Amino acid sequence: MILLSDCVAQVESSGNPLAMRYEPDYLPTLNSIQLTQKFATAGYMDTNTARMITSTSWGKFQIMGANLYAVLKYEDTLVSFLSDVGSQLAAFQSFIGHLGFTDGPFAMMGEQSLLQFARLYNGSEVYAESLKHAYVQMDIVP
Repeated sequence: MILLSDCVAQVESSGNPLAMRYEPDYLPTLNSIQLTQKFATAGYMDTNTARMITSTSWGKFQIMGANLYAVLKYEDTLVSFLSDVGSQLAAFQSFIGHLGFTDGPFAMMGEQSLLQFARLYNGSEVYAESLKHAYVQMDIVP
């Protein structure tokens, strides 16, 4: 059974748990700004580094740093996150739960639900087509 998480991981990182992608056009939210301030005052990284972390997507599911720390309240280092696929899956499932979705069988997602997921997770309904393509590719591989 192919899950939503399988399709997202394929599209976002080709399943690579060590993937990271800086998103220079990411506009910080209030949570991102608060996260930056928190890191800057923690004494172990400067504001620019904290801003880079909030504007980078991390791991197999490419979760934005701002979402990882400010929304999901992840309490460990990025090194720990990237080296623990179980933590990445748990964070993904928690994040999509926050968006109102569950990590169920991809084939059971209706078209409207998939479009809504695509908008909320990636910002574009075009993302739904990428997920469908990933599903078809995984479904034909034994």
